[in-house]
Amino acid sequence: VKIRNWTDTQLKVEKVVWCGMGIPDINSVVDYALWMEEMADPYPGHTETNKTANPDSDALNNWEEYASGGNPFVPDTGFAPIFGMGMGGMELLHVQRTDRTDLNYYLETTTNLVSGAWTNAHYSVTGTNTIFDAEFSEITNHIPTDADHRFIRLIVE
Repeated sequence: VKIRNWTDTQLKVEKVVWCGMGIPDINSVVDYALWMEEMADPYPGHTETNKTANPDSDALNNWEEYASGGNPFVPDTGFAPIFGMGMGGMELLHVQRTDRTDLNYYLETTTNLVSGAWTNAHYSVTGTNTIFDAEFSEITNHIPTDADHRFIRLIVE
């Protein structure tokens, strides 16, 4: 998300880009494998079950579908993140699985896309809605508007 020229009452969103989510380096196949087996059951013959595969050819690979509540065999985006204005800054809402230990969700921010220096800072978790869904909590992140522009991405490992 690229934001520019904001005031307390006005926000100009210049660009929103789905950055995707990271593929973990650790071997966390137990929960993912069980989920994939469950998801593939109604779709016999589908063999693209690795984390980087995208059998439904939508914007999300299998790992991203797993993290966001999507279906790897039906084009969808699961529970897509929501961005908007909050009290004294911006808010990014995203879902987080409550029943899995192999997922770690966090934001990264930068003010300069050229440098490539992303940091897990300049935001705070301000809310968790645990009754959002049986398998997911809704997480509210506050990002202050103290820079001329800031880029934000959701990372799931």
